[in-house]
Amino acid sequence: MKVAVVGAAGKMGAWFCGYFARHKYGVSAFDVRPFSIGRVENAKSLARCVRDADLVVVCVPVKHTPSVIKQCARHMKAGASLAEISSVKDRTLPALKKTRNDVLKLCVHPMFGPGQARKSSCECSPCRCRAGQKS
Repeated sequence: MKVAVVGAAGKMGAWFCGYFARHKYGVSAFDVRPFSIGRVENAKSLARCVRDADLVVVCVPVKHTPSVIKQCARHMKAGASLAEISSVKDRTLPALKKTRNDVLKLCVHPMFGPGQARKSSCECSPCRCRAGQKS
């Protein structure tokens, strides 16, 4: 399974990159800011980062999340999953609902921060994201 992390230079993005890399997933990452994370492919563009991924995790600031969701979905392969981890869902959830039908949408809220120890349990709260349902 290949995972793409968008927003890899941020604390949560770097955490997810490290998590998936440690668990032997192929990880491609992109950010508009420079970054370097061991065992993670530093993609030169968002399109290159997400195009072959089975799972795309969007870890960008809340104000940018809706537009990044749209950009990711445009370049993702059919059948891939698109997850976002923003703390505020009022603009994010509608953006996810507008993405292509052949992309699985995952709206989650990590119940931990980037300082979480590797061995500690990390939980996420899922949010409904199906068309035709109120958030």
